[in-house]
Parts: sequence; structure tokens; C-alpha cells
Amino acid sequence: MKTSEQILKIAPDFLKAQKELGSAKKNAENPFFHSSYADLNAVISSIKESLNNANISVLQPIGHDEQGNYVETMLLHTSGEYFSGKMLITPIKADPQAEGSAITYARRYGLQSMVLLPAEDDDGETAMQRNEPMNANQRDWLTQAITKLDGNDGSKLNGWLKKQHTNTEAEKMIKAINRKIDANVND
Repeated sequence: MKTSEQILKIAPDFLKAQKELGSAKKNAENPFFHSSYADLNAVISSIKESLNNANISVLQPIGHDEQGNYVETMLLHTSGEYFSGKMLITPIKADPQAEGSAITYARRYGLQSMVLLPAEDDDGETAMQRNEPMNANQRDWLTQAITKLDGNDGSKLNGWLKKQHTNTEAEKMIKAINRKIDANVND
């Protein structure tokens, strides 16, 4: 994080704004992870008025340095004092849509972390369940599906799945296998 030489004026106004902040409403769905999240507009809507009332504006220019492209989130006070932080832009593919998605992601998370803004109904409980063992239904489904694809009895696989994989990993494997099955059916 970078700051201006002094933060004597922005610090108390930022504290005032932060005390007024609630949380960002989760208004968007992530179909891949079956979860909801607060999109960039929800994050901006939940902070803009409080920050502006405290004489703080938000800038999010895109820049480039030796580490790559980044979004810099800057909280700028009317006095000229500021706080800023950078978040690298890491697109999953080299195309304009992936770049745009990565920029939006960096803007949203950069802004949320800069002002310490939680999302409504935080997914803490969901995150805690990521290391639960794979349940019996998931293990059985995976064993049957792989047996159909592979042609063996699946008993060794079932034992391996029981010992090695978490609930979240199982869901990812189920989705991947379903895609493989669909691809085989459509061939």
C-alpha cells in the first residue's frame, strides 16, 4: 500500500466513512461454483456515498510495471492526501473478454479490500466445508461414472476416492466427468 507523505486529513475522514459502511449485497451468481457474490456495481453502490460524504473519491486507473498489468485503487481526499494499492490483472486467456473480466475482478477485489468491505451473508461457512471429505453419494457416483468410461469394476478407485478427495474436489470431478460424458454422447 502507498500513501501520500502525510495522512493527517484523510485518516479521520476515512474512519468516519468506514464506520458508515455496511456490506455489499450479493447480487450476481457464479454458475460454475454455484455461489453468489457482490458484483462491482454493488461494491461501488455500497461505498460511494459514505466515502464522498467524507471528502474521499475513488480512482482506479490501470497501469503496468515490471510485474505486469495492474489496477491501482486510490482513495483520494480533497486535501490531496491518498491511500492506494495495486492488484495484478491476471486474465485466464489472452483475449479482450478475459482481459476485461480480469480488470473487473481486480477492481472489485481491490476496492473491497481497500475499504474493508464485507459481502452480505459472507461465504465463510461454505469455505469451511471445502475440506470436508467426499460424501458417499459423490464417491459412488464418481466410481460408477468412471467405471462406465473405463470399463473396470471401480473398487480400487472407490477406495482411493474415499481417502484422497474433499467435497469441493468431488464436485469439480463430477462436473468434469459430466462434460466428458456429454462430449462422448455428442461425438
